[in-house]
Amino acid sequence: MKRTSIYFICFVIYLGGLSLPLTGEQATTVYRVQRGDTLSRIARRFRTSVGQIAQMNDLNPRSVLLAGRSLRVPNPQAASSANNSPTVTSYRYVPVYYRVRPGDTLSEIASRHRTSVGRLASWNRMQPNGILRAGRRLKVGVRRVAVETVREGFHWQQVTEYTRVQVPYSYQLPTPESRQFDEDFFSVHVFAEKFAQGNAAYLELRPHVSEAGASTLARLLALGEVKLTFRGEEVPVDRTSWGYRALFAIPPDRPPGDQPLQLVVTEGGQSRLLSYVLPIRETNYPMSVSRINLGDRSRWHEPDPEVTALIQTSQQKKNQIFAIRSANQLSGQMAHPRDMHRITSPFFIRRKSIRYYRENGRTVYQPPTIRPHRGLDLRGFTGAPIYAIADGRIVCAQRMYYEGNYTVIDHGHGVFSGYMHQSRFLVSEGDRVEAAQEIGKSGATGMATGPHLHLGLWIRNVPVNPLSLLSLPIRE
Repeated sequence: MKRTSIYFICFVIYLGGLSLPLTGEQATTVYRVQRGDTLSRIARRFRTSVGQIAQMNDLNPRSVLLAGRSLRVPNPQAASSANNSPTVTSYRYVPVYYRVRPGDTLSEIASRHRTSVGRLASWNRMQPNGILRAGRRLKVGVRRVAVETVREGFHWQQVTEYTRVQVPYSYQLPTPESRQFDEDFFSVHVFAEKFAQGNAAYLELRPHVSEAGASTLARLLALGEVKLTFRGEEVPVDRTSWGYRALFAIPPDRPPGDQPLQLVVTEGGQSRLLSYVLPIRETNYPMSVSRINLGDRSRWHEPDPEVTALIQTSQQKKNQIFAIRSANQLSGQMAHPRDMHRITSPFFIRRKSIRYYRENGRTVYQPPTIRPHRGLDLRGFTGAPIYAIADGRIVCAQRMYYEGNYTVIDHGHGVFSGYMHQSRFLVSEGDRVEAAQEIGKSGATGMATGPHLHLGLWIRNVPVNPLSLLSLPIRE
């Protein structure tokens, strides 16, 4: 009897918790159910409970959710402000110096700074029994200095009624720039994080709505043909239930300025050419300089046949997958590829390499090379999670020479995202994946100086800043 009473009290407390009113900080917002959503997933996303969402929407907690249904949920901004996720602090090490005083010895200085005589001698390029001169500056150790503290974890951000993006707490999703061109019964809307070199751009054709509220959607969807070109190159256009949409690239290495955007629409057998101008700004890409010692030329040798074969098969595979042209697979859901945001090498930074070797006792320099970085490097310690940035199909998940463990996702219409240097695969070729699905673990395989994620995004063979995709209000 006593145990039954305890169960009853717990149940009453549970019901009371469900009926608690929402505070101002927990003000509600409207969430549109996506494919595959469950109440438990939505509850985790908005940091609430299944019971709370069920009560807010008069649902059975075990209800099956239909895609497109609108639910009242706690405000995602309030959820994202909850400061209960761990933080990671980045450090750098700086040298500590000591000015020698009259009468000092290395052993006394070493003891004072808790190091050894041998280490002091090595740091300062001197003999352990050497004579110390008063006033000399010695390196006596290093100290750790905090550079930045980054909050780990992520949350879902509802960008528009139709678009949501999973982003780390440490990343502020930019608001895209937009342009609008009006025609007689429809409008052309163009979006980009920035109308500047190296960004992805998104276009929609939407019907006008008359003063009486009637839409011209039927007329828009009855168009016989819709063709789009940007800078003279054709862009695939998708017909949807609400209009038309298209994704294209603003090349990172083509001149800026006013660029032509042309649309051909066919109605009743008559074709019309509509011309617009998109002003594209210049992007100032930084340059990094590195010196590469190629070693002693007398010790050079032919590359290993296995390495040569791996390079050749890797290139053949890349040629094959990037030639695929499948149907569009993008939805209104996207995701940042990491659960924390820190760029270690920006998109299209120009990497200048000064290469030299030793021959017969002298240094011989080769002509410097300048190569743009056609992707984005994000911090990712070995084993850190990697997420798909958008829906698609895995067309590559294999080891390559330069890329290491390499995953490529086909998003349709020649749009691909690539994830390099992974320590582990979590998907296989042919798998269908959704945005925010974990597909691998960060690592340092292939030609990498340390563990990180190299993320690439190509739109019909044109590389663009991968994160510029996340700002676009893409919808199905």
